[in-house]
Amino acid sequence: MNKSPEDQAAKKPPKETLNQLIALHGRVAPEEFLVRAHELAAEYPHSAMLQNILGVANADLKRVDAAIGCYQRALAIAPAFAAAHNNLGNMLREKELFAEAMESYRRALDLKPGFAEAHNNLGNVHKDEGNLHQAIESYRRAAELKPAYAEAHYNLGITLEEQGSSERAALCLKRAIALSPDYAEAHFRLGSLFADTDHREAALACYRKALEIKPDFASALAKKLHQQAHMCDWKLWEEFEAVATTLGIEGEVVVPFAFLALDDHPGRQRLRAENFAREHFKSPPLAAPAKPATRPAKLRIGYFSADFRAHAVMYLMAR
Repeated sequence: MNKSPEDQAAKKPPKETLNQLIALHGRVAPEEFLVRAHELAAEYPHSAMLQNILGVANADLKRVDAAIGCYQRALAIAPAFAAAHNNLGNMLREKELFAEAMESYRRALDLKPGFAEAHNNLGNVHKDEGNLHQAIESYRRAAELKPAYAEAHYNLGITLEEQGSSERAALCLKRAIALSPDYAEAHFRLGSLFADTDHREAALACYRKALEIKPDFASALAKKLHQQAHMCDWKLWEEFEAVATTLGIEGEVVVPFAFLALDDHPGRQRLRAENFAREHFKSPPLAAPAKPATRPAKLRIGYFSADFRAHAVMYLMAR
């Protein structure tokens, strides 16, 4: 006897089957996990949970548009699926659709007010838009709801640092590390905070710990070498020479300023700076000014700099 379309639509995967699939996440290659999820979703096309899992699998592979489609299908099946709203918000944020992402997070919170991850993600969007005060409130709420949520404490810490509250930022970063000792990024940011306040030995220890946890952490290596240079620890040279042709040039970008005193190769300096600018400043370049039809009698030259203040650039060009 053939099943009716209504019966097919109501067909749900057994809970054990779903749990087996979820258990594979992170244990097999992302491509294999996506294939497994597709196979199960083909058998149960009306499962909101499977569409959500498919979204996660695509997100892992940076297939943002495919992930958005999966989350939208999950929500078409189950409009009150808070986790899918939250996940959809993450992908919309990836596309820098901040207003739409914020709406997704707020919808998740309407459905589940105690959803700590959605509060944290809402804080990320506020931070993206420069609303540090609102971001801090969201991160605090996430940490209150889930005190062992290391990422919320970390995000709160780096946002307080941007706001200029160094001492409170350090406490939050230390809390994140206490909750998650292998949190390489938290060790790194705590190191940067120490470096900014001239606690160089403490900064160096943090960068070393970050590299111990994550040996390919290029930014931590760059900052560590920079601190060693400040401390006249010239043992850095052997380590720098081993990576001089690749650090900041291949793979992860690094702050190029750290190498101005270490590397006298202009080609490598330029590549580091171009890679950094491409990663952090994604706005399209301004159009070139129109060329005047006739040459003016007197050329007018303008100077633009962030250093027109009590700074070496200003003093050296004053005359």
